[in-house]
Amino acid sequence: LFNVSARCFSPEPKVQSAVVQLTMKPKLENDHNFEKQLEQIVKLAFAQRRKTLHNNLKSLINANQLIKCDIDPAARAETLTLEQFVRLAKEIS
Repeated sequence: LFNVSARCFSPEPKVQSAVVQLTMKPKLENDHNFEKQLEQIVKLAFAQRRKTLHNNLKSLINANQLIKCDIDPAARAETLTLEQFVRLAKEIS
């Protein structure tokens, strides 16, 4: 929102300060079961970081379902967006 002068602090820091405003995003889904599915997918996807999504998620979802969700089965978890994880959770629900 705005910068804060170093002179406002004692002792004066050697970095610049700013005031920011954080806004909460609305809940993705109201269904508690959906939240559990999403949590399970994220945990499995990141369980073994260097493995592909297809390998990490094969107990829940197959390669065709990943493709159906517009996700490359050879991708790694860190490359997915939140929206892609939501699509996966909806796919297995």
